Amino acid sequence: SLAELYAKVMALLKRSKGMVRDEAIAVGDIRLDPYRCTVTVSGEEVILAPMEFAILKILMENPGQVMSRDRLLVRIWGYDFEGNDRVVDNHIKKLRRALGSAASQIKTVFKKGYKLEVE
Repeated sequence: SLAELYAKVMALLKRSKGMVRDEAIAVGDIRLDPYRCTVTVSGEEVILAPMEFAILKILMENPGQVMSRDRLLVRIWGYDFEGNDRVVDNHIKKLRRALGSAASQIKTVFKKGYKLEVE
């Protein structure tokens, strides 16, 4: 269910905040603070849903590296995800919309997945 999925993401985000107080990650115009769960683009705060935040965090931790849908699903939802892997595409679409001018940094790699391009 959606509520269960949301709870899992929030638990993962809380767990990651408690384990390590990471410094902010910056790639191009995007800055992500995993401790405060905030994202800014060119200094302007961007509001993301938990799933979009989690996907962006993974992409920013692996700049230039192609992340397959399956790999993203495992990292976020775990091995017990039983839905369609196309759910990632919907979250990427929402993420791009939220990032505005920085959306072009998220590249689709045909038949492979997604990557965050370092500009």
